[in-house]
Amino acid sequence: MKRVASLLIGVALTTGTVRAQPPDPPRSSKLWWTSVATLFASSLLDAHSSWNQPELNPVLRDANGRFGMRAVGIKLGITGVWVATQWIWLRRSRSVERYATLSNFAAASVFTGVAVRNYRLPQRTAAVASTPLDGVLLDGVLTTPAP
Repeated sequence: MKRVASLLIGVALTTGTVRAQPPDPPRSSKLWWTSVATLFASSLLDAHSSWNQPELNPVLRDANGRFGMRAVGIKLGITGVWVATQWIWLRRSRSVERYATLSNFAAASVFTGVAVRNYRLPQRTAAVASTPLDGVLLDGVLTTPAP
């Protein structure tokens, strides 16, 4: 009788110990983390290539019409939300990892292509104004050349 009781207590303690340990969360693959790093690096490269240049996107444009710190914050914020959303999806289902990795590399290639294009453009620090005086617009002030 004592052996049966001790056996039941031992089984109960062992079973309780196994159930008390939470399962290990699934880990993302190294390739997904590499795609995340590549995505952030290409986004920063794109921001660097646009820094203090005239910006066509009205969401990223500052009061002077240039790409500035506010635009960098918006770009990195969007990228951060994108990666955080993927991380949440990956915790729920491992089947989306391949698609998340591919989308990160695709977005990184687009950002890198835009940065290469921006670096190839001539310096755009001064824009010619469309006035009959042939003035130059420097930092939002119209100046005319000396005669």
